[in-house]
Amino acid sequence: MPKILISYRRADSDAITGRIRDRLSQYYGEGSVFMDIDSIPLGIDFRKQIHDAILENQLLIAVIGPKWLGPGDDGNFRINDELDPVRIEVETAIGRGIPTVPVLVGGATMPRPSQLPESLKDFSFYNAAAIDAGIDFRQHMDRLIRSIDLILKRRPRLADGEAGRAPRKWLWAGLAAGLVILVTAGGLGWRYLKESPPPAQQAAMPATPPQSTSTAATPQPQPPAVAEPAKPAPTPPAPAPPQPVERYSSAAEATAACEANSAPLLYQDLKTDDGAWNQLTKDDKGAGAAFVDGVLVITAQANDDWIVARKSAAFSGASVCARVQSPPAQTKLADGGGGIAFWALDNDNYYEVYVTPAGSYGVLRYANGDSTTIVPNTPFAALKQGLNAVNQIKLTANENTITVFFNGIEARDFHAERPKGDVYIGLGANSEETQRDEWRFLDLTVVASNFGQELTDYGVAPQTMMRHDVEAPTPTTLPGARVLRTEELNSALRDNSLDGAPLLLLDVLAGNHETIAGAHRLSYAGSGGDFTDDIQKRLGRDLKALAKNNMATPLVFFCQGSKCWESYNGALRALKIGFTRVYWYRGGLTAWQEADLPVK
Repeated sequence: MPKILISYRRADSDAITGRIRDRLSQYYGEGSVFMDIDSIPLGIDFRKQIHDAILENQLLIAVIGPKWLGPGDDGNFRINDELDPVRIEVETAIGRGIPTVPVLVGGATMPRPSQLPESLKDFSFYNAAAIDAGIDFRQHMDRLIRSIDLILKRRPRLADGEAGRAPRKWLWAGLAAGLVILVTAGGLGWRYLKESPPPAQQAAMPATPPQSTSTAATPQPQPPAVAEPAKPAPTPPAPAPPQPVERYSSAAEATAACEANSAPLLYQDLKTDDGAWNQLTKDDKGAGAAFVDGVLVITAQANDDWIVARKSAAFSGASVCARVQSPPAQTKLADGGGGIAFWALDNDNYYEVYVTPAGSYGVLRYANGDSTTIVPNTPFAALKQGLNAVNQIKLTANENTITVFFNGIEARDFHAERPKGDVYIGLGANSEETQRDEWRFLDLTVVASNFGQELTDYGVAPQTMMRHDVEAPTPTTLPGARVLRTEELNSALRDNSLDGAPLLLLDVLAGNHETIAGAHRLSYAGSGGDFTDDIQKRLGRDLKALAKNNMATPLVFFCQGSKCWESYNGALRALKIGFTRVYWYRGGLTAWQEADLPVK
């Protein structure tokens, strides 16, 4: 009988941990699963009890919910307290070489290294199993049990309720490794961007070595080979027609599926061409991209790739999600992939995250045409395998750190350098060596945090005249000006540069109040009126003085928030004066403070 210890935080995952314990006990037998809160006697030194219990067990399961870090009253996490029982359990297991399996519940993701004490920073990179408390609970638990059997080197047996089925046998992990074939750099290149940036923007992206550490994926058991009689060589999976897939009904539904509490910056259901995609064409051999039967289909020649792209400055401090459907026919499931390309300057400089039908993923970088493998083909338990499988890929960009998710489960972080100038995001596919593969893409969504409702559309039409009633919902756009999000303004202030030039930050909110550091107060400038009044003349003098008569100086106007027209009025006045680079920070002070950024 195996010995398994479950570590968890009661306030975080009490109910579902009990279900997990019951299912494991049902499979492995009562007395095989140890839970500390039920078993530690009163009056006993819990540190010694935990230490002794872990040494008596063969495996630790760390159940991680949304509050696993243990937020404390003082704002610090309990996990950083050296006397925290959860910390002691995981530390002891890892330190003693006890296999430790993270189990994510309640939509939780693995904690980041910066959130953990030094002794547990590597724990962030452990491959985790996700357990859903809903209808998929049993299926997810069966997958976890199979992985535990592999770790403990036990022959899986029939679970309760399976007596009427033939026994399932499994091959050990060594044979599964043969499915994983590294994608080589030779067959991957960027296909003919229609709108190449000017030569001045085609500077090389700085060459940086890979920064990430490969995540060890839990190997999945496979059917065993039969020695006698000898079997013929395996045949490729039979082609299957693409299966209908549930589509999102709206941008709001797609946004919620991509990231909670966010707002859409871009949504494409990929049923038809919206005119913004390049390279929607076919070559004389049938490779290329087209919208077919309500999906975007990308077909690459054997050992080659094809990518469609669109310009986007949005993928910074934001997330991009795409649902990718594997080909209906392949000879080798581990060859070829489909996914998201991003931060592309041109044909030779871009990043790509892809998935394969074998349930693995990888990350590539091209710099000046030379490829670097950032993450090699890596199996990941959350990926769906096989022909026609649909997987959601999500990438989140925070400064130069990209976080990768598959089907809502975080896989890893890696380092990337966002180039200067216009960049592209795209969708692409590459084929296996011996045949061309057909990949389907169902949707593309770019979302961002909606600080202070800065991205909320109140249904107000943009206008070119000033408004006297300044306390009312504003439009989402301003003719002639560019709207900045909180992350974009914060990045510009940190670099003291907006689109390559020093900026002027202008607070036009009337009255005395806290403001963003570095802002110039022009509290009179947001009043309604006309473009010939005294306010217009005064503002013209003040802005030209601040800009030293450089009418191309970037001007950023803000006031209280998305229901304040004073910054809208001020930006309109500046455009009328003749300034050519006017920006509107719609979220204003409300969004800035909601994002926990400093004010003075």
